[in-house]
Amino acid sequence: MLIKSVHLKNIRSYVDEKIEFPEGSMLLSGDIGSGKSTILLSIDFALFGLRRGEISGDDLLRHGTNTGSVKLHMEISGKDVKIERILRRNKDSIAHESCHIIIDDSRYDYTPIELKAKVLELLGYSQELLRKNRPLFRFTVYTPQEQMKQILLYEDERLEILRNIFGIDRYGRIRNNSRIFMTELRLMKREYETMTKDIEDDRKLAEQLRTAKISVSGLLNSEKNKLAEINGQIEEKVSEIGKIKNEFNELNMSKHELTKKETETRSKISRLERIDKDMENVETKIRKNEEEIEKIRETRPVSELKQELTIVEKQRDSLLSERAVMKSEVKNLQMVYDNGICSMCGQAVHDPQTFKSHLDEKSARIREIDSGLGNTEAKIQNIKESIINAEKIIHIKNSHNDLLIWKNEFEIEKDLLKKSIQLLDAEIIRLKTKTMDYDELYMKINKLEEEMHAVQREKLSVEKIVSKYEQQIEDMESRILDLTETIREKEKIKEKISRISDIINWFEPFMALTESIEKHVMVAIQREFNEYFQKWFGILMGEAMTVRIDESFTPVIEQNSYETEYENLSGGEKTSVALAYRLALNKVINDMIENIRTKNILILDEPTDGFSTDQLDRIRDIINELNMRQIIIVSHEPKIDTYVDNVIKIYKEGHVSRVAY
Repeated sequence: MLIKSVHLKNIRSYVDEKIEFPEGSMLLSGDIGSGKSTILLSIDFALFGLRRGEISGDDLLRHGTNTGSVKLHMEISGKDVKIERILRRNKDSIAHESCHIIIDDSRYDYTPIELKAKVLELLGYSQELLRKNRPLFRFTVYTPQEQMKQILLYEDERLEILRNIFGIDRYGRIRNNSRIFMTELRLMKREYETMTKDIEDDRKLAEQLRTAKISVSGLLNSEKNKLAEINGQIEEKVSEIGKIKNEFNELNMSKHELTKKETETRSKISRLERIDKDMENVETKIRKNEEEIEKIRETRPVSELKQELTIVEKQRDSLLSERAVMKSEVKNLQMVYDNGICSMCGQAVHDPQTFKSHLDEKSARIREIDSGLGNTEAKIQNIKESIINAEKIIHIKNSHNDLLIWKNEFEIEKDLLKKSIQLLDAEIIRLKTKTMDYDELYMKINKLEEEMHAVQREKLSVEKIVSKYEQQIEDMESRILDLTETIREKEKIKEKISRISDIINWFEPFMALTESIEKHVMVAIQREFNEYFQKWFGILMGEAMTVRIDESFTPVIEQNSYETEYENLSGGEKTSVALAYRLALNKVINDMIENIRTKNILILDEPTDGFSTDQLDRIRDIINELNMRQIIIVSHEPKIDTYVDNVIKIYKEGHVSRVAY
């Protein structure tokens, strides 16, 4: 990994500044408070984002601004990588809202946690570090000096950090997990033993149920045989009842036929009686018609009378017409006679006597016509009465003929009815003889059906017993099946108990083995760590004092053959111990963790605090000895300018940090 540049916008004292990082050694130089550490903090933020307790949005975003960003340009294993993270001020807090990464011109937008995971992947760090608040980067590339001094002071925290960095803590986790696992196994084993303690009782109960099943099966077979016998009896009864019912049904049909014949006979007798009454009425009417015919004298034919009537009516109509004409003429003549002048021509009557004679003739003719009309009307009335009498005689004669026909038909029907009644009486006698056994058969059927019901009740009782035995057998089979399955499961559980015991027996030496491995690994790390620690400390301090690392990775400092506590050292001596410890840690991590891609870069934050002039001169030896592609030193010591390849000066104007090359 190499850092090429970092671009800060509204980050702490930076408004808009881009810092270029060349290869080789370089110094970020400037007065205290000029903004040097902000650059390192921004690099950390660009890589890993905000971290509770270490880097917050309030720590980074410039006061009075609403947005800020950090753009980091790097090279990782030959890939060109650019990261940008943006901070935004909300109503109540500062949020890390958006971020992205560009790898060889391909852009990927991520959430903050997704980007952190991607960075860990690029750097070759374990993804487990996502859940840890101290990324490996802090102990290989950049560690704030005060944090390194804190590691030296607190043994428990130091061992936890070192075990975490080198992955040794996994042995402890393995043992803890193994203890938890074994505890669970023992609990499981006891639970399984409780579950299987009554397996022999289950076997005995299953055997008892099998014996009981055999006994009940014998009883069931006996009842089934009895049921078969009853079914045979029922079949016989059904067959016998069927035969008798067939015979009974035939008798029943004959009985219905008898009833039908009797009803038909009664109907015919009733009809015969009605015929006698009807014949009596017909004979009475015949006698009356004969009397009527005797009373009415013989008349001419109706057609002749009607023809004569027509002639007479024509004569009457002719007289009526003539009379009307005459009366009109008499009226006109009377008017002329009375007035003496003709109303038509206006001439006077010259001979009244002659005119009067003519008028009298007309009047006489009218009287003659009236007399003829009276005779004619009388003649018409006589002819009409003759027609009525003639038609009445015809009607009576027609009715008389009809009555004679009816009488004859009644006599024929009466004769037929008598013959039919004789036949029906004979059939009724035959059917009565045939149905004499009806009641006996009916009683026989009832008796057989009562016997059938008794057998069926017995069958129902036996079926209940059979059903009870079958249910008992089914219940026993189900129980035996359940017990068999339970026994099988318990046998499997016993096998599990055996396997659990084997696992427990295997884990106990395994845990001892992990503890031994952990001790050997820690010893190997401690040995290598001690060599590098003594080497770097020797470069910084010479032979004025000696140091070593004990089993807890605590620096043991000796001066004039006496051990000296870290707290009793001078500022420069403490810094030397911390820097040597830091460099040794970096070297051991890079040697022992093969996959990380941060071996060629080192950032030292104020590594010379309290150094003497002589110690400052030895920084040159440290840089040469490290031989890394990129070393970034943050310091306000001007003398270091002469030891590095490049110097970047940081200064502040009006609360704004700026960069000069």
